[in-house]
Amino acid sequence: MRTPIAASFKRLTRLLAGLLLAAPALAGGQITAETLDSPRLGRPLPYRLYTPGEGSGRLPVLYLFHGLRGDETDWPKDGGIAAILDAAIHAGEIPPLFAVMPGVGNSWYVDSEAFGPIATVLSDDLLPAIDTKLPTQACRTGRAVAGLSMGGLGAVLQGLRHPDRYGAIISLSGSLFDPVPPNADPAVLARFRMFGPVLGVPISVERYNAANPFLTLAALPTQGPRPDLWVAAGDDDYPMILVGSAKLHIEAQRAGLASEFRVIDGGHAWGTWRRGLVDALVWLGPRLKPCAD
Repeated sequence: MRTPIAASFKRLTRLLAGLLLAAPALAGGQITAETLDSPRLGRPLPYRLYTPGEGSGRLPVLYLFHGLRGDETDWPKDGGIAAILDAAIHAGEIPPLFAVMPGVGNSWYVDSEAFGPIATVLSDDLLPAIDTKLPTQACRTGRAVAGLSMGGLGAVLQGLRHPDRYGAIISLSGSLFDPVPPNADPAVLARFRMFGPVLGVPISVERYNAANPFLTLAALPTQGPRPDLWVAAGDDDYPMILVGSAKLHIEAQRAGLASEFRVIDGGHAWGTWRRGLVDALVWLGPRLKPCAD
């Protein structure tokens, strides 16, 4: 019997092989370096833009977030995103789309004194700028947000805080950790030193919980649009990440959201995330729909 792990690897191999065979006849997508002039941030926000080699009219947009110590070049360079998206588009698993990959440093995708109002810039500046610059499906059914590790947390926070703007969320090895009580032991707080200056040193419990995915999920309104989730982590990933990913899936289902959870063969590494994204795109494709008139 073919396992889900084998199926994922074979799908990636098949898609990429098909793309190579078809390369002379099919145009591939292009990745360009772009910047957003953001007065709110006080500096330009760099991003990479994937433009498909096929498709016409208004296209959906996939926002892709990088991980800790990464930048806007990670998905194009280490993630091989152009080849993955080209192959999925040519196979008909996703519609032609734009992909936007912002570079936000070690900001954890939250507003902070250390990095500025990153979360607000992403939701209130970058989205409208992309919809103005490009022929997009400028509605929640035409947008998805995905990320890995720190970016997985960022994708969950953005998607859950703005369910009117995103119809789907993808977290790959997301940093999805439990909230902590106000009187948390210093030893517990020390586990989260990776949040560094963003949440304080030592971390501020109030600021940490304000950016917590589980508390953000609990605050999601029961009425109105609700995003679908795809949550995945590697079987050899950090235990906190594997457990947190499974827990978010369970809590999302309890909250009435459509959620899928996958365990991928591998650890906290690009091979795991590339395979995970290939399967996530198959799930995402039918969810990207034109805006209602």
